Amino acid sequence: MRSVLARVSWACLAFLWSTIAPCQDGIGDVPDRVGIGQATRIIFNEKDASLSFPVRNGSDAPYLLRTYIFNPQTQATAKQLYVAPEVVRLSSHATQSCRIVRLTNDFRSDRESLFFLRGLFIPASYERAPKDGQATTASFTVALQINLKLFYRPRALEHSNGAALASETLTVTRRGDTVQCRNTTPYHVTLSELKIQGKPCALTAENSMLAPFATHTYPIDPGQGTKPVTVTWRAIDDYGNLTPESKVKIP
Repeated sequence: MRSVLARVSWACLAFLWSTIAPCQDGIGDVPDRVGIGQATRIIFNEKDASLSFPVRNGSDAPYLLRTYIFNPQTQATAKQLYVAPEVVRLSSHATQSCRIVRLTNDFRSDRESLFFLRGLFIPASYERAPKDGQATTASFTVALQINLKLFYRPRALEHSNGAALASETLTVTRRGDTVQCRNTTPYHVTLSELKIQGKPCALTAENSMLAPFATHTYPIDPGQGTKPVTVTWRAIDDYGNLTPESKVKIP
C-alpha cells in the first residue's frame, strides 16, 4: 500500500508559529537567504501613520511570507498595528516593501511600548510523481520564523537614539551577592553583554532586556566575597549597533 503524502497545513503552521518563542536580537536576519528589515529592531514613532520596511529573499527558491505584529502583553496579535500586505509571495533573489500601519492610538504616552514583528517564511515545495512500483514518500515543509523587536515611541520621547541614551544612564548597585541594574528611563535597554569583574553574565531573552523603569538582578561570583566589583556593559542602540562600553565600580 502506498504511504500517504504528508503535508503541513496552514493550521499546523499557525500552531507551530504560536509555540515558537521570540528570538533574541541578532536572529532577525539569515545572511544570504531571507530577512526582514535592515536591523534587529524597528522604531515606530507616534508622528508616523505608517512605516515601510523591506523583506527579501536571497535564496534560489521562492518563499511565501506571512507577517503580523505580536503583542507580548496580551500574548496575541496586536490590535494597534497591522502589516500590509499580510501575505506576500517572494520570488528568488527578490526584495519587496511592506508597511506597518497604525490602527489605533491605544499606546502608553509616558514610555515605549514593545511589540514583535513576526515573519513566517514558507519555502516552495515541489512534488515528484512516484515511479512505477515505488511508494510515494512523505515530505514536510520546514518554515522559518523571524522575530524583530518593534518599539512604539510616543511623541514626547522621540529621540535619535533613545536606546543608547538609556544604556548610558543605567543605574548599577550592589545588593548582597547580586548586582542590580535599573533602567531609570522610559526607553527599553537591551544588553548585548554584561560583565562583573570581567566575567560575562549569562544573558537570556528574559534578563537581557530591561523594560522602562524595570530592574534586573545578576549574581556575583561567590569567590568575590565583599570586595568592590567592577561592572561593564554594552547595549544595542536604535540602529542595531553596539553602544560603547559603560563601566562602574561599586562597593
